[in-house]
Amino acid sequence: MFPGVLLIIPLFQVVKALHLIDSLGALVLADVTFALPLSVWLMAGFFDTVPRELDEAAQIDGCGVFGSLRRVVLPASAPGIAATAIFAFIAAWDEFVFALTFINTDTNRTLPVALNLFITSYEIKWNDLAAMALMVTIPVLTLFFVIQRWLVGGLTAGYGKG
Repeated sequence: MFPGVLLIIPLFQVVKALHLIDSLGALVLADVTFALPLSVWLMAGFFDTVPRELDEAAQIDGCGVFGSLRRVVLPASAPGIAATAIFAFIAAWDEFVFALTFINTDTNRTLPVALNLFITSYEIKWNDLAAMALMVTIPVLTLFFVIQRWLVGGLTAGYGKG
């Protein structure tokens, strides 16, 4: 729950000690460091909304603990899983500070850092920047539109008589 700038030096030391400078593993480590606490917190809230009686009824009907989790709890928590996936993906996709710090070569550069190359101290290439910004936005929008039906479907499930 700390801002990334506060932890950039300790994370850089960890990444350097693990010999992950200029690798995508450094970004995975940094993104997991920040996405995991938020994801666990969000998912705990969604799992708490699933009635305990559903889990107990599934276990009485013959499901084990993991069967009950897979067949009852996870489908009931699908909107939470989708929302958490969207938040984690957008946070990793838009991450700039760690990518700028940990990645040095063009082959491993992420798109937000590549967008920054269109801005120099003497000029801003507005046409190229706008076109690239649109291309960076398309995967996030596509993911949201794909997951949106599960979000809306899960939120409205069980509210009508059927």
